[in-house]
Amino acid sequence: MEVTITPSNTAATAARFETTVTDSAGRSIGIKEPDFLAQFRLIEILGRSAENQQYVNMVRPVLYVCSIDGVSVAPPHSKGEVEALITRLGPSGYNALAAALLARVSDDENAADELKK
Repeated sequence: MEVTITPSNTAATAARFETTVTDSAGRSIGIKEPDFLAQFRLIEILGRSAENQQYVNMVRPVLYVCSIDGVSVAPPHSKGEVEALITRLGPSGYNALAAALLARVSDDENAADELKK
């Protein structure tokens, strides 16, 4: 398979999904697509818990959190930091995050369907 990189392809690859959502508690949650390597780091951070795919799927969205109420949130570097961020988000923050990411996937699927036409 041959891949040709053009300036427009490079710009599209460099652009990462970024948005802000408001949870039911009124907090503003900044969401930014993490770099690809972050997902691999998450597996290492989670250790044996990464063997549970359902747990990994539930934890993965926290990688997208980049701020809460305008205050930057650093990517987690330990399982304790992952759990602290989940606790900080709470159900309302996590649900708003999950809904935004689900909408993003739905938008991507709709765009792919349009390209097929």
